[in-house]
Amino acid sequence: MWSYEIDQYFHEPTVSVTFLSFTEKKIILYKMKLILNNSTEVWIKKTEVLMNSLATKFKTLVLLALIGGLTFQCEKKEDDTDLQSLLAISLVASSQGDCTVNAPPRASINTFQNAVTANGSSSITKTGTVAVVGHQTAALKLTAKNGTRVAMTGNSFVIVYQSSSCPLTTSTRTGFTVTSLSDSNSEFTNSYTLASTGNIDFTTAGDYYIFFYAIPSRGQSASISYTVTGL
Repeated sequence: MWSYEIDQYFHEPTVSVTFLSFTEKKIILYKMKLILNNSTEVWIKKTEVLMNSLATKFKTLVLLALIGGLTFQCEKKEDDTDLQSLLAISLVASSQGDCTVNAPPRASINTFQNAVTANGSSSITKTGTVAVVGHQTAALKLTAKNGTRVAMTGNSFVIVYQSSSCPLTTSTRTGFTVTSLSDSNSEFTNSYTLASTGNIDFTTAGDYYIFFYAIPSRGQSASISYTVTGL
């Protein structure tokens, strides 16, 4: 009796262990495999979505870069076209005229001839324009005698050439005298400045051109009024 009670007192409860059958193990393994496969598929799908997103963004960046490059090229081409157009316009503008003049430091200035064949008063009507800068030019053509006078009114540079036809290559200060014209050789070779009124009196007979070069920003104009006597 005492022995039984002692055994009952010191006896520890036994932990029950459940043993799975082979079929149950297979079922559990199959479920775990399904869970693992589903997790893998989800991860793969998420990865595919991420990669597709990155690919889309990369394609977008490439497209934007291409568009930017094309836009730059188009703008550059437009700028080049504008520059070419400006140059073409300048060439057309500078080619207007029927007489080419060399007036250092400027060369190949195209202008118009205004012929004087008789005594009288008139104004220059045909003038040329220097491209881009917008300066005005004109040339008065006459066959002078000793004693011919050209009285001028206006504001312009004045250069004389002894020549029977264009082009006018070399200016001169011989064969005439001037009155009320100031020296402006520092501006153009052999030039004078007409400011209001002035005269040219020829002392040597011959064919002459009186070339006028005007800078509008200085208040000058090539539309000079003149009176010719002594032809």
